[in-house]
Amino acid sequence: FLSGQTGKRLDLPQGVMAEKTYSFVVFSTVKEDRNIDSGGGEWGPRSLNVPGITEIPAVSVRISAEVFPVEAVRGRVFSAPPEDAYLDLDKLELPLTVGPRKEGDTFQPLGCAGSKKIKKYLIDKKVPQSRRAQVPIVYDSRGIVWVAGFCIEDRAKVTDCTKQVLRLQLRQYRN
Repeated sequence: FLSGQTGKRLDLPQGVMAEKTYSFVVFSTVKEDRNIDSGGGEWGPRSLNVPGITEIPAVSVRISAEVFPVEAVRGRVFSAPPEDAYLDLDKLELPLTVGPRKEGDTFQPLGCAGSKKIKKYLIDKKVPQSRRAQVPIVYDSRGIVWVAGFCIEDRAKVTDCTKQVLRLQLRQYRN
C-alpha cells in the first residue's frame, strides 16, 4: 500500500479508510467521505453573503466577505496568504455563490496566460483526491472567481483602476 500509486485507498476495520497521498497517508472515516460528496446533500452550491459570513458545515469552513475602498487594503493585496482573496468588486457579476467544483470547471489562475481545469489545478497543487471535493469554489454569474485557499481568477484581480475591493477569507473550524 505505502509503495503504491497516489490516490490508492484501503478500507480498514470500523469504517476507517486510508488513502495514499503524494507524501503521506491520510486516515478518514467512511462517514466523512460520504458527507462531502461532490455535489449533492448538504455540500451543494449556496449563496455567498456579501458582506457577511457564509458557513459550510459539510467541509468545516466559513467564508467571510467584506468590502473596502482600495486605499484601505492596498498594502495587503499582494502579500495576502492563500486563505485570503482580494478581488476587484466592480469586475464581479453578483450574486456570488460557493460550492464544490463542477465537472469540467475551468478558470484562468492569477498571472497565467491560459485557462486550466480545476481538477488539473488541484492535482498540480498536490491536493489529495479525497480532499478535492472539499475545496470551496466561489463563482459569480460569469464563472469561477476564487479557488478558496489557493488562487483567484485573473479577471477578478485588483489593478490600478480598482476602486472597491472585496476581501474573502477562508477559515477552518470544527463541527
